[in-house]
Amino acid sequence: MRLGFPRLSTLPSELVERVRQFSPQALLWRYISVSELAARVSSAPETQSVVPLSSVGAWKRGEDFISCPSSPSSFIRIVMDLDGIAKVQRLPAHPVGPGRSDAMAYIVETEEYLSGVMAHFKVRATS
Repeated sequence: MRLGFPRLSTLPSELVERVRQFSPQALLWRYISVSELAARVSSAPETQSVVPLSSVGAWKRGEDFISCPSSPSSFIRIVMDLDGIAKVQRLPAHPVGPGRSDAMAYIVETEEYLSGVMAHFKVRATS
């Protein structure tokens, strides 16, 4: 069933696909695609994984985190955007340069300083 368009599902799928091929950029197809994705994501079971931030080697929103052994002399960069934390990176040294952005905010600290911080990851089951 096509979300928001129950009559669309009564048409043969070949006909719907043919119409889509003639208007691939139409907002209707984007709406249907996003609606179906939202329905799948919201119905997926969700669990939470809690790990020390010092054990996170890398993480990007929407992806699984990569763990790594602790190294007190390394640095951890937390990158934030309008939606919250966008990614976590492990750096061998403090970054050099302006590090300025109008769209992102950054926190760079030593692993030792962040040793008591726990990272909470929402994990969705994928089908």
